[in-house]
Amino acid sequence: RPGGPLYGRAQFVLQLVVQPWHPQSEVMHEAVVAVRALAGSELALSFAHFLWLAYADFVDAAVVSETRMQTAGRLAVLAESVTGVSAAELLPLLTHGDPSNWPTAQMLKWQVRQHRTRGVHVTPTCFVYGIEATQISSSWTVK
Repeated sequence: RPGGPLYGRAQFVLQLVVQPWHPQSEVMHEAVVAVRALAGSELALSFAHFLWLAYADFVDAAVVSETRMQTAGRLAVLAESVTGVSAAELLPLLTHGDPSNWPTAQMLKWQVRQHRTRGVHVTPTCFVYGIEATQISSSWTVK
């Protein structure tokens, strides 16, 4: 973060890890990848951060009665409000079977392949200088 204590001294790389046991995970990750494809990494990171803050709106219980396309539609509208990327431009990138979404789906497939190759199966999994930092856990608190 600009102005933060590690700014210019450390680099953090966000890599998306789809969790297939959560049906909404794939379309949420595809939405971030689609924003990146249309508007660049900075806005994609802003959108990913927003989704972390809106976590409760996308847990299993919150989307259980939605179709994939309904969730995709909500994500497209949210992406527009956060990034300015048109929901109408984003939504076709989140539909399966449409050849126009191939680049977005392919980007996500490459990320999944990289994680499988490295043995990443759960999140968070963090690497420092390419070595897995196993002490980092989802049970960490702010303190």
